[in-house]
Amino acid sequence: MVSTFHGLEMAKRALNAQQAALYTTSHNISNANTVGYTRQRVNFAQMNSISASREPGGIVSGVGSGVEAGSIERIRDQFLDTQYRKKIVNLVTIQRMQMHSDKWRIYSMNQQKKVWHLF
Repeated sequence: MVSTFHGLEMAKRALNAQQAALYTTSHNISNANTVGYTRQRVNFAQMNSISASREPGGIVSGVGSGVEAGSIERIRDQFLDTQYRKKIVNLVTIQRMQMHSDKWRIYSMNQQKKVWHLF
């Protein structure tokens, strides 16, 4: 048999889990204008249940133990992430091509100077 205080303990755990969610919500609100910030969400997880039986070897019934703040995850849009990564790859590719063309131009200018010194 589960005691009366078990119900109070479950209520306390529920309030603590909701408090974690409120902290995360306030964190999301305070960083809403921060560039590159992605909002977060609290995932609730059930706690292990208590096995109770009135008699030794009798029927065991599971009594819930409440909820806890399991994990905090970032909520991102997968489509936008993919588009962003593709654009970054394209930008890096273009920058590398430009860097190599600049090197080639400097090299060819130096070679021309060497040729002109011969005359």
